[in-house]
Amino acid sequence: MKKIIHRAYQRKIEDLGWIRIATSLKPELSAAEQRHFGCLVRLDDTMLQPGARGFGMHSHNNVEIISIVIKGQLLHEDSVGHRAICQAGDIQVTSAGSGIMHNESNASEHDGVEVLQIRILPSKKNLMPSYQNLASQDIPRNQCQLLIAPNTKQKKVLQINQDAYFYRGHFDAHFSYRYHLKKSVNGVYFFILSGKLKVGDEVLERRDGLGLYFFQEVDVLALEKSEVLVIEIPMNHQFI
Repeated sequence: MKKIIHRAYQRKIEDLGWIRIATSLKPELSAAEQRHFGCLVRLDDTMLQPGARGFGMHSHNNVEIISIVIKGQLLHEDSVGHRAICQAGDIQVTSAGSGIMHNESNASEHDGVEVLQIRILPSKKNLMPSYQNLASQDIPRNQCQLLIAPNTKQKKVLQINQDAYFYRGHFDAHFSYRYHLKKSVNGVYFFILSGKLKVGDEVLERRDGLGLYFFQEVDVLALEKSEVLVIEIPMNHQFI
C-alpha cells in the first residue's frame, strides 16, 4: 500500500474577500504530491459570501466538474442552457466535454455558501457537454451511499465520464467497515467532512485528505461521529 496525506493545515488558501478557497489538490501547486491523485486533479473547499456573483461565465473543456453543496444555496448557470439552484446536500456533475461555459454563484443575499468543487480528467475527450444534478437525500447511518458512478442506470446516482465512484458516509462513533477497491488499478481518496476517522493506520480529522493506492482493501474506524467523502479513481496519471 502507498499513501499520500493532505492535512487541512497544508492546503493552499486563496482569500479574495467575497470568496475563500482552500485547495487540497491542484496541478499548479508547487508540491508534487498535491498536484493530483491519479485522475483527480482538483479539490477545492470553497466559501462564498452572501450575494457573491462568482467569477462570471468562464470556459472548461475535457474535465468532469463535481460540486457538492455543504451549506447554503449555489446557483449554477451554463452555456448549454441549464440553470439550477442547488441546496445543501445537493450534488451536480458538469461534463465539460468539447467545451462549456459556466458560472456558479451564491443564490442568497443573506447566507454564505460552502461547497466542495472537484475536477476529474475524463475517460473520453470531446464528448457533448452535459449537466446533471441530484437533490439532497437521506444517507443511512453507518454506511457509504453511492452518489456518482460510470455508466449507471441506478436511481439517485449521477453518471460520470470516468471509471470513478463517489460515496458519502455518515458514521456513528466506533463504527467500522472495510473498504474494498472495485478495480485493482484504482486508488481511493478519503476526505473528512466532519469528525475523526482512522483509515488504516492514519488518523484523519476535519478536512484532512488521504489517498491510497497499490492496495485492495483497508479498514476504516470512526473515532467519533463522522462524515466522509470517498472517491475511488483510476490512477492513470502517476505522481511526478
